[in-house]
Amino acid sequence: MFHLFVLFVSSRNITISKRGQTSKYTIYYPKTERGQQPWWRTAAREMQAGIKNITGEVIPMITDDNKLEGKGIFIGPTKYSKEMTTLRFTDLGLDAYEIRFVGDEHLIINGGSRGTIYGVYELLEQYAKFRFYTTWMEIYPSAEEFNVDSEINISDVAAFQLRQMWSTDTTLNFYHGIRKRSNAGDQGLGDDYGGFRWSTFGVHTFWAQMPIKEYPPEKYPNMWAVLPNGERSRSAPCLSNQEAFDVILANILKEVAKDNTSSFIEVGHNDDFDHCHCDDCNAKKAKYGDRFSGVMLDFVNRLADQIKPKYPNHIIKMLAYYMTEDPPFNIVGRDNVGIKLCPLGNDIGRPVNESKDPYTMKFTEKLVNWSKVVKHIQIYEYYTNFNYPMHITPNHLMIGKNLQYYAQFHVDGFIGEDTMGWLKNPTRIIQHTHMTYLRQYIESKMLFYPERSLRYYEDDFLYGFYGAAAAAYVRRYLDASTELVYFRPDAMVNCLGGPISRPQSDNFNYYARYLWSEAVKAAMTTGTEKQIFNTLMGEIPAMNTVYTMEKGKSWPLIVDSKGRVRCKGAQFEEIATKILDRCHNISYVDPYTKGTCAIIRFLDTEGPAVYADYKLYSEGVPAIILKSGKLKAISGEEPAYGKVFSFTKNGEEYIDNVECLDFCMFRTFKITGHINYNMKLIKNTDTYAHFKYDPSDYTLEKTYTLNDDKLTINVKYRYKGCNTCGDFKGRPTLSVPLDLGDSKDVFYKLGDGPWVRPKFDVVATFVNHFGHNLNGEKSFSICNGRTRKGMRFEFTQSNVNYFSCCLNKSSKFIKVYTGQSYLHMRVGETYETSISLSPLENVLDLPQIDMPNLDTGDKTIHYYPMYYINDIAFPNGGVNQHIPVVDDLSFVGISSYVKTGLPDKGSMLSMCVGRNIPWVYGMHGGCFTLRMRVRCSERSGDGYPWWIGYTKPNVSDWYTGSSKSQIPAEDNYFFIDYKQEQDAHPLTGMWLQATAICGSMYVEGFYLDQDTSWPITFNYPYINYTHNDNLKPMKEPVMKEYTTDQRTKITPIPYEPNNSHKVGLIIGLCILAITIISGIVVGVYFIHKKRSENKSDTENDRTPTMKSIIV
Repeated sequence: MFHLFVLFVSSRNITISKRGQTSKYTIYYPKTERGQQPWWRTAAREMQAGIKNITGEVIPMITDDNKLEGKGIFIGPTKYSKEMTTLRFTDLGLDAYEIRFVGDEHLIINGGSRGTIYGVYELLEQYAKFRFYTTWMEIYPSAEEFNVDSEINISDVAAFQLRQMWSTDTTLNFYHGIRKRSNAGDQGLGDDYGGFRWSTFGVHTFWAQMPIKEYPPEKYPNMWAVLPNGERSRSAPCLSNQEAFDVILANILKEVAKDNTSSFIEVGHNDDFDHCHCDDCNAKKAKYGDRFSGVMLDFVNRLADQIKPKYPNHIIKMLAYYMTEDPPFNIVGRDNVGIKLCPLGNDIGRPVNESKDPYTMKFTEKLVNWSKVVKHIQIYEYYTNFNYPMHITPNHLMIGKNLQYYAQFHVDGFIGEDTMGWLKNPTRIIQHTHMTYLRQYIESKMLFYPERSLRYYEDDFLYGFYGAAAAAYVRRYLDASTELVYFRPDAMVNCLGGPISRPQSDNFNYYARYLWSEAVKAAMTTGTEKQIFNTLMGEIPAMNTVYTMEKGKSWPLIVDSKGRVRCKGAQFEEIATKILDRCHNISYVDPYTKGTCAIIRFLDTEGPAVYADYKLYSEGVPAIILKSGKLKAISGEEPAYGKVFSFTKNGEEYIDNVECLDFCMFRTFKITGHINYNMKLIKNTDTYAHFKYDPSDYTLEKTYTLNDDKLTINVKYRYKGCNTCGDFKGRPTLSVPLDLGDSKDVFYKLGDGPWVRPKFDVVATFVNHFGHNLNGEKSFSICNGRTRKGMRFEFTQSNVNYFSCCLNKSSKFIKVYTGQSYLHMRVGETYETSISLSPLENVLDLPQIDMPNLDTGDKTIHYYPMYYINDIAFPNGGVNQHIPVVDDLSFVGISSYVKTGLPDKGSMLSMCVGRNIPWVYGMHGGCFTLRMRVRCSERSGDGYPWWIGYTKPNVSDWYTGSSKSQIPAEDNYFFIDYKQEQDAHPLTGMWLQATAICGSMYVEGFYLDQDTSWPITFNYPYINYTHNDNLKPMKEPVMKEYTTDQRTKITPIPYEPNNSHKVGLIIGLCILAITIISGIVVGVYFIHKKRSENKSDTENDRTPTMKSIIV
């Protein structure tokens, strides 16, 4: 790689063309036979068209067999340029160019077949401010004069000789791709533009190079790989078999002979892990450091030796993937051998050499070591979130920095994949993914000029694409994105991730939306029509991210002035309106990009639902209001999802409008969450509403009936099943967040019995629970002792058998769960239940009984029932026999029954406590002692009643047995103590294995004694962002004002491809050699300095003073 771009201080401008005047210049290009080497004429035509765009003058364009008259612009290796100077580049296949003046102000633009065309573009970009940002933003400024510096002296060789930008705006637009210096075959580069670089065969090649139909393993077993089980592969050849080698070589030569203009011949195993384990291949594998990549490279080397005599310029490219990804020892590739790396799992949020992600760090190590094995490396890299392309992906820095890093190691080919695609009926292309146009522009520049300033090209794009005023805010957004990913180094960004990447915090997402909204305001004030369009579309990913983030939260539901259900305080309703105004629908094609918004990965199939969602939140849905006497209940479709979010008596609210009154059919032990069924209104009157949800495997119907005394909820659930579903096992649960004034003064009663205070066998610091087995009672009531407000629950025709309440000291609401503890349904069966709620006011018969003391003193105690746990398995074919059951002895009303003594860990109760209560465990840190509250019934025999333990990531498992002495004499609940967990991890797996000593075991909940001296990290720390409404417009970027990006120096992991056992010795010798050389250099320096002091100043002045354009 060679870059030279210098201007001497004594330089002056040479005018090539002046508006309204005839230029002294003529464009000359080489005379060739008709149809041969048409690229010289193309380059000349691009030069002529460029000058016309600048000054309006059409400079004559002729071949070099014409007489030289006046001054010439020599395009390519004209006879005149050869006569006047020695051309630096003569290899037509090399992507390189030179630009300089010779003789009497003649301008030379010369290079390879593509390189000369690139030279024309470079000249126009540098001296006429042409810009090729996007297809609709190719900028050709007009001027009175087109001047070029007299001392221009540019020589550039592309750092990456294969350059492919796999993205819609570049790949699907032929001429624009050329102007971005893309040279891959599938981007439409014809001979007029210098041809293209392409590969014979694709990535996975053995299926084509040794077709199984022609060489079936049954007939040619020795040609196929021996698998570990002794069978022959039907996919992979034996790489030590001569017949297989001969067949693959013959098919390669046959295919290349059809068209030998390719640059590469690919050799790669099929997309699986099949490879040979025969004695010969195993011996080679051992020889090459126990790496199958060595066996593969040995095979490819042999192919390269046979191919080179006939096709000396082809690179044989081996796939380094799966079992061939790790570089081998004791072997190097031939000069005409390279590899192809495809790091699909890398962290795309940071440059590869700066990421802390283990997989990415391993890839970097492999790259460094492969660079010592082969002379040609091609990388296929991914740099967007393909699943959610129009959400924020904080990774703009990654593509440019990666290319600067890769250029240090024999990486001479690069394919960067962004979102790319087109849709049919109607035909439209995918556009507007997050920062894709910036990434494509940066990629195009860094693939050619990795040593130039990355920051300059970013600012250059922002300034031209968005306009100076908007660019200031987009620049701040990019800087904030960079700050974010470096602030959270352990949170990787995935190219197949969710809608919001791990590093992103809520306040960053809001800040990003703020910056983009300010950018839009700025563009509206000073931007051009296209810049306004670009900024409006650029804002969508920030808005979409906030939209998704807010939809994942719970918001107070209200009824607006138009009678629509709205989410109070949320932005996503405004956002949905704006996105619809700009993107419209999946068929809409905008006038500039000729594309449609890539709002989701699978736009044709998933896009309609996304747009329907935007429309729903933009327009809102009608509130369904039921009234009867003093009672009023309000529900609606999404965002209410058929829940009741307001239930009032005499205008006094009785439920929380965030949690809402809701019935769910849970498929897990956990009943504390919500399932947002997409309920649709079937029918409603002033006192009745019927909702229905009908997916493929079940039908759920809810009806609400209101009279003067109560609200009745009727539920009908029909299980339809599916091919792989099996029986339904779950927990029908009604959850009601009661608003009775506060949660600190509570009574309850069963049926028409007396009011009593809750019983708390375990008192917790923050959240307490109580409940009861209903024992056949058909009603229960909850009341607040201070406000005298309450609620009566009735269920005369249903199977409700328990209730359980949650009292959160930081909330005024009392969360009530009631329903059937466990339900087992077969396909076609139907479950029905009915529960009525009657608000109570001015309850007078409350006894004078104090509320139990819920103070835990200096201790921090947490206690949660098992119904907070999501990852416990229901009964399944005789194993994992854990069933929720009501229990008279449980103070929370419900327990988990464990059938003991089952084989194969069938009686093991396992869970991740921290994952289920993240508000206690946090992300990391903390110190807890876990105690399981259990009851051991029907005891018999001797031995260990149970085993307990936990598995903690990156730590050895801990487990221990038990003793019968730990079981109390009476059949009551007691605690089983676990070992203290320091630096608690949310993915620690706790387990309890009950033996037959306990005929039955009941597990009520888990108790956590927290050592508060251990700090807990609940979230990534937040960056405090300053909202600045007055950012100054960006100054027009000038390249020489930007410092050259300093590549990060790396220390390669010790690796020696020729001898894996001498690394330590070699390192020691290198250190010794460096020490000796350093001493010599220091001595020479002082001698030279002493001699220099004796030389005259005039001698030093002989070196020309040079002004360098910093790149």
